Amino acid sequence: MGLRITTLSENTAGMDGFLGEWGLSILVESDEAKILFDTGQSVSTLHNARLLGIDLSQIDKIVLSHGHFDHTGGLRQTLSEIGREIEVIAHPDIWQAKYAARQGEEARYIGIPFSRRELEDLGAKFKLTSEPVAISDSIMTSGEIPLV
Repeated sequence: MGLRITTLSENTAGMDGFLGEWGLSILVESDEAKILFDTGQSVSTLHNARLLGIDLSQIDKIVLSHGHFDHTGGLRQTLSEIGREIEVIAHPDIWQAKYAARQGEEARYIGIPFSRRELEDLGAKFKLTSEPVAISDSIMTSGEIPLV
């Protein structure tokens, strides 16, 4: 197989029946591992995976790029679909409060919409690190990338 990258959710949906929503979710498959990179904003990841015939219960790990709702909002539904313990790799500050405000508006919460406990009860085994993580012989995370 080599390496296959499948976009499960992003801002647009180019085919009938698929859902697009603000956010991102990508399935990364190699001969050694299946990794779900981010989980989208809500239902689109699971919906689109089903349309593509992808069984998310077969993934080996989940990697979260950062703690915004549009990259973590599908996590609860994804964990329920997996139905077992699974390692979730994320930055240690993933639950740090995150807010955004447009000029003239009040700040609104844009962080991860679930508690750690709720996700652990669904099978998440968090590996919180800012360092690179080797997921397999051919796939690794970058670790924290500093803001410049």
